[in-house]
Amino acid sequence: MSLRVNETTWEAKDEGPIVGSENRLADIRILIVDDNWFARSVLRNALQALGLWKIVESTCPEDALDKFREQTFDLILMDNEMPDMSGVEFTKLIRNADRIVDPTIPIVMVSSCAQLGQIKTATNAGITEFLAKPFTANALIGKIIACFDAPRPFICNATYVGPCRRRRDRVSPDNVAFERRAYSAPVHLT
Repeated sequence: MSLRVNETTWEAKDEGPIVGSENRLADIRILIVDDNWFARSVLRNALQALGLWKIVESTCPEDALDKFREQTFDLILMDNEMPDMSGVEFTKLIRNADRIVDPTIPIVMVSSCAQLGQIKTATNAGITEFLAKPFTANALIGKIIACFDAPRPFICNATYVGPCRRRRDRVSPDNVAFERRAYSAPVHLT
């Protein structure tokens, strides 16, 4: 069985999970923040099937901050709709943190509400990627790979802290990249 993400093929061996040939993602430490046990277990099982085993779970943003005091993480997977503090509010807290959390940590919001307004709000709060529920293993690993293989520049100014919101990741066969904005003109790559 093979899983194709962008131009990388991830092979599943009979005795192991779907991972890259060097298993370069196997050492990333992942924090899952979701108040729903079932949602956390679906994410955990999908990650483990992909060969990612360094997973810590948290039931709420406050608990996640406590876990950050105890250890470091390389990636956060979190829901938006949580009691007490939303994923958007938690993202803003992380992006503006001084010493508790590395503000540049990749954050993937995993949410069942994937309306354009919510995605824009989350993006403007500083998330790195957005993954709509239900998701496939291909979509999950694609978001994780995007965080580490194609990181966007990190922006820190008076009005925004987070990864650059502009994307030039779609390339046509004639090597022309298009920004996701409808009014943007194509940029020719050489």
